[in-house]
Amino acid sequence: MRLRVLSIAVSVACLGACGSTGSPSTAPINGSASIFAAASLSDSFKALGNSFHTAHPATTIRFNF
Repeated sequence: MRLRVLSIAVSVACLGACGSTGSPSTAPINGSASIFAAASLSDSFKALGNSFHTAHPATTIRFNF
């Protein structure tokens, strides 16, 4: 019986540690990223990169296909 209670307590503690506050970060994103992808994905990744850069203008994205 003690082992079962201990197991439940440990499980609850682990699940509680996995939680988050749910509030998004308000810090602006800046810096650079190098993206490596297959050449067949170049159009898709360039479109995603342009969308990301529009949303976060302080970023630099370099692609290597």
